[in-house]
Amino acid sequence: MPQGRVDIERKTRILYVAVDGFAAVRFRSDLFRTLVRRGARVTVTSAALGDEHRAALERLGTEVRSFPLERTGLNPLADGRTKSALRDLMMEIRPDVVIARAAKPVAYALPVAKELGIARRIGFMTGLGTMFHPNSAFERMTALLGRRVITRGLRSATDIWVLNPDNAAMLHSPSFGLRQVPITDMDSDGIDLDAYRPSPLPDTPTFCFVGRLLPAKGARAFLDAARALKGSGLRFIVAGETDQHRAAISENEVRELERTGALEYRGFVDDLAGLLEECTALVLPSHHEGRSRSVLEALACGRPVIVSDGPGCRDAIRDGEQGLVVPLGDHHALCEAMKRMAGDPDRARVMGEAARTLAVDRYGQAEVTRRFAEDLLGPGSSESGSGA
Repeated sequence: MPQGRVDIERKTRILYVAVDGFAAVRFRSDLFRTLVRRGARVTVTSAALGDEHRAALERLGTEVRSFPLERTGLNPLADGRTKSALRDLMMEIRPDVVIARAAKPVAYALPVAKELGIARRIGFMTGLGTMFHPNSAFERMTALLGRRVITRGLRSATDIWVLNPDNAAMLHSPSFGLRQVPITDMDSDGIDLDAYRPSPLPDTPTFCFVGRLLPAKGARAFLDAARALKGSGLRFIVAGETDQHRAAISENEVRELERTGALEYRGFVDDLAGLLEECTALVLPSHHEGRSRSVLEALACGRPVIVSDGPGCRDAIRDGEQGLVVPLGDHHALCEAMKRMAGDPDRARVMGEAARTLAVDRYGQAEVTRRFAEDLLGPGSSESGSGA
């Protein structure tokens, strides 16, 4: 039994500390609903919390609070306000379990929870990001302080959740001083199998990139491949927006490629399931992930995926069964993988069927919610629905 687990016979009080309400609603609703149904008192606190998200969380049966947080940068005065607000909240509700999701909640909420003697303190690292995977000299310089703040927070945890074995291995490396903190690979956030349903593959081989226009997300490799394969009869779609990150690819560059006929640029796409109906495969040659939502969504839609052999990507599928794994940063290998898939539509269809099966067996929301709920409250029915 993990340290600090509380007997379900009394009402377990769980505080979930998030960065924004959008992610809490979109990715954690099934877990919150299940915990409440199993008798837990759940409070969700978030820094960016609109009325719509607050109402959605309250409908799940959770209590909803907000706290001040500057999402970027390190401002000692602002950070002090964040810690003070979290301390006041914890002293008021006296949680048995604190779950801090992402870097800043981990850095600020977990040390406060430890000071207050809260029994179970979980650092939920859905991904490690550029703080742990810097891609430039500037990022390596700024990452030093950021990593120090995050790891100090994680040292206050009783346990850590991650979504892939590479992240678990990295955090347990000697350099971070976390060898004594149990780390559990939770594998994924899960996917709603009813919202993402399989459909026939298109007649024209079509490959889609979904994500922020960052080299670290594989956007550069995909653009280079689309440019190289222009005129090959393959169709390429980019769905995503640029970013304030200094290395971000500009929208003008993508628009220029669209003008040459190399690809179609859709910008932000809210209906990803609809977009995937147009595609033969999702392509995500990312440098590192926690567990990519777009990959899970593509698998659930019966789409094979082409991913890099980077952390959080290479173990999402079995190479050659639900898609293809290519060497990180090798756009020539990426081109060959897409040509190979386009040239064998029967094999692509079989991989798509295997992708849906994998989504149902491994990534379905019901199974994932059960795993999270049992880790928190012990064995019991998750009461979560799932399609096949």
